[in-house]
Amino acid sequence: MIRTVILDENQKPTEKQIDQIKEATKKEVIFDEDSPELTPTMEKAFRLAAKDRKFQRRELNENKRPDQAIRKQWLEV
Repeated sequence: MIRTVILDENQKPTEKQIDQIKEATKKEVIFDEDSPELTPTMEKAFRLAAKDRKFQRRELNENKRPDQAIRKQWLEV
C-alpha cells in the first residue's frame, strides 16, 4: 500500500508518521510484472527525471504565486 502525505515547507512529520516510515523500511519490497525491479538503466532514467521535475517545480514556485504553481503541476500530470 502506498500512502502520500504532503507537508508544508516548514511542517514537520508527526511521531505517528515517523513510526509508519520506520515500520515501512522494515518490510520487504515485492516486485511483480506490474512493478518490476528497476534495471540500472531504468534507475538512472528515473533519478534524472526526478531531478528535472524538482528543478521545474522550484522554477515554477519562484516565478508564480504558490497556488498557480501547484495548479499548473497538477494539470501537467
